Amino acid sequence: MSLHHLSQYQSFDFERFAQGKVFLCTGCSPWIEHNTKRKLGTRVEVVIIKDNTQYNTAPDDTTNNLFEKLVFKVAKELNVPSQVHVIPIGATATVYGEYRNMLSIKCEDIRLANNQQPQNAKN
Repeated sequence: MSLHHLSQYQSFDFERFAQGKVFLCTGCSPWIEHNTKRKLGTRVEVVIIKDNTQYNTAPDDTTNNLFEKLVFKVAKELNVPSQVHVIPIGATATVYGEYRNMLSIKCEDIRLANNQQPQNAKN
């Protein structure tokens, strides 16, 4: 028997995952819905440049997520400068992929690490 819709009952604690990490913006692009081609907001592309997160691993396992790339999807248009540290606000994440090793991350907003807000994109 194969059960359906099980992913609806899995949760991912993004706040805990993000503890000890620093995200550096590498660029922005429009967030476009695949099927309708409707613009939903902004994709803020980042790389993890610091990972001091404590993972539940064997004592000799030193793997981490340093230099892994992520995308924060924000439902508004933003101009986030490249090479600045960003903090996702109100992030929710869903694990997906054949090996359950990818994240889809939606955020209410993005804050720059120096407590500034990114500029809203001009239409």
